[in-house]
Amino acid sequence: MSAVKLSRDPAVVVEALVASGLGVLLLFGLPDSVEPYYSAVILAIGGLLTAAWVKKEKVLPAVVGFIKAVFALVVGLGVAVDPNVEVGVIMVISALATFFVRTQATAPVTVDGVVLSSRSA
Repeated sequence: MSAVKLSRDPAVVVEALVASGLGVLLLFGLPDSVEPYYSAVILAIGGLLTAAWVKKEKVLPAVVGFIKAVFALVVGLGVAVDPNVEVGVIMVISALATFFVRTQATAPVTVDGVVLSSRSA
């Protein structure tokens, strides 16, 4: 896949990386006491990366990442949720949010492969 194609869907690309990161996190079998905190960090970084990558509407992906990170922290602070359920809920939120962000945010590259300048944003 070319860099132009990856640049057209920043939210989808970053969320795929976040999902992979969370999947790898589960494979390591971290203790339940620390897993939500690692998840929160990964989710927050994903939201910030998406916000940095899109050309317009940068606040939306940052807020979505923040909401997912807060959910992970709530679990870490005592709400009894199985880690697999936690990741499942976050993945559903991620999928829905990704498609919403995709319709609201502007990619830094047009369909024709033209890189948008910061002035056209």
